[in-house]
Amino acid sequence: MTVHYRDSKDVDLFQLAKLFAESGAKDAASDLGRLGEVVRGSTRVVWATEHQKLIGFASALTDGAFTGFVSYVVVQADSQGRGVEEALVDRLIKGQPGVTFIMRATAATAPFCVALGFKASDGLCFTRRG
Repeated sequence: MTVHYRDSKDVDLFQLAKLFAESGAKDAASDLGRLGEVVRGSTRVVWATEHQKLIGFASALTDGAFTGFVSYVVVQADSQGRGVEEALVDRLIKGQPGVTFIMRATAATAPFCVALGFKASDGLCFTRRG
């Protein structure tokens, strides 16, 4: 089966909501307006389809000079482990050699980040909700 990748914000929000819901991100999936803001507000968006079905999505925010933040990497469960995650992240950071990308992780998701080529940092991550 052939996976097709697109670097575009022209992703089907209904399919994206379904993908988020299946991955457990029900909050993001329940509000199409906010999900649309995720897509529109992201600096970079990459998505994957197979047989015209959305199977993966990744987005990032970057200043294009020094820092980038990978916001989402979501892949359909039965497509995981086939290199889709890596391909999405590679496309997100491609062409930005001076930019250091950050990906937030928990203890449970840290191995996933390492598998995608990220290295643990000695810095702390602080969050504040607006």
